[in-house]
Amino acid sequence: MAAQSTLLAEDAPTTKSADDPARMSVIPAKPLHRHTVEEPPQSNWRFNAIYWYFAVCSFIIGACVGSFLNVVIYRLPLGMGLLRADSHCPRCKMPIAFRDNVPIFAWLKLRGRCRECAAPIPPRYMYVELATALIFLMLAFVELLSGGANLPGHTLVDTSVSPLAALNVELIGIYFTHCFLASALLCCVLIAADGHALPKSLVIPTIAVGLFSPFRADASLPLPANWPAADVTQAALGLVVGGLLGACIGIAERYDTDGKKRQCNLAIVLAIIGGYLGWDLSLLAAGLTVIALLTVSLFGKHLLFLERIPTVFFPAITALILIPFWSVWTAANRWSNLQLHVLVLICTVLVLIIISLFARHLRIRHQTPHNAITPV
Repeated sequence: MAAQSTLLAEDAPTTKSADDPARMSVIPAKPLHRHTVEEPPQSNWRFNAIYWYFAVCSFIIGACVGSFLNVVIYRLPLGMGLLRADSHCPRCKMPIAFRDNVPIFAWLKLRGRCRECAAPIPPRYMYVELATALIFLMLAFVELLSGGANLPGHTLVDTSVSPLAALNVELIGIYFTHCFLASALLCCVLIAADGHALPKSLVIPTIAVGLFSPFRADASLPLPANWPAADVTQAALGLVVGGLLGACIGIAERYDTDGKKRQCNLAIVLAIIGGYLGWDLSLLAAGLTVIALLTVSLFGKHLLFLERIPTVFFPAITALILIPFWSVWTAANRWSNLQLHVLVLICTVLVLIIISLFARHLRIRHQTPHNAITPV
């Protein structure tokens, strides 16, 4: 009986608590069935319609901004206000009607002439509007509609399901910040091409927006996570480094009035690029600018149109080209500590100074006088 009772005791099922780890390891967990209502995928035509609606809107906004940039480029170097007087013809002083202010199409409709006095309107006005519209469209494709795929780090939103996902506050803020940067650089290039120094009324607001904008994608400096005012620190560092790089490259210019203007304009543009995009992109823009200046010094005697290109054109076009490939460049030069940043910066500055001195020597040696307006 004792043996039988022992057998019965061994065969009897033992009760274990739910918290017993042996019971938890033996009994498999049942899968969770969530009752979710799946949204039907959007049709292809609806996706394309929303996508191209965003694209067309960005083109129209860019064209309107370009029309305003023409006013900025003309009035600010002359000390004129932007809002005090309506747009008018410089020859007959007649105000331009609203129907004649439609970007791009108005110039084409009027065939480049004033409606009142038939004075010729330079085609540059239309080119500025078209260029600004294309820049806004390009940034919309590579930055807004891609969900920030060009930004360093990772994409902000997934727009593969619907382009409406691009309606993200941070992504829209970064997009319009870069549009503002591109517009300011376009103004700087054309004002310099007209032979003027960059006005303070343009430079100060541009630097202020880049310095205090809450929408930044720059992470060029490895700061600690708890660093106070990290965005302002990144912008200030890029601003200082860009300005110093411009001053170093400026030694390639002549020591006359035009040379000082070019040196100051170049330092300002590189500082703006560094303030918005980080010191590493300003470093790359400075390097490509030195290569361009060296090319002008070598072949400017035979190709006179190279000498008529303003110096600030090279860093500005470099920045616009680098924005779509920002994530690629950042992944290629990601350094781990601050010491490497300082070492790379010092070595690059020394190389830029040497090449700039050589370019200045070649420019003085092959200088060809001309009576045209010297772009700065």
